[in-house]
Amino acid sequence: MDDNNLEQIENDISVLIKQIIFDIRPQKIINPDTFRILYERLDEYKNKIHDSKVLSRSMAGKLFYLYSSMVLEAKYDSYSDRFMNELSKLRISLLHIYDEDMLA
Repeated sequence: MDDNNLEQIENDISVLIKQIIFDIRPQKIINPDTFRILYERLDEYKNKIHDSKVLSRSMAGKLFYLYSSMVLEAKYDSYSDRFMNELSKLRISLLHIYDEDMLA
């Protein structure tokens, strides 16, 4: 595993998470392009850590924060379809990272 490349992917994901949080609070903006890039980077991350038994505590925390923030903001947006659809995609993406066998 190339640690420099993994670190770059983690940094990219962190920047995207911050952008998404800034978009959803308080404006409730769901930017499809930002989420598309996030899912691409998460897929790269998943492939990089595939053989690893450990997930960085910092990365796990950031991903949990993103998901829980999305759930909270969905409530304030009356669980709109746009929020719930994105939450569903994010949930699946995260499940693939946290446990590769869960959705197999």
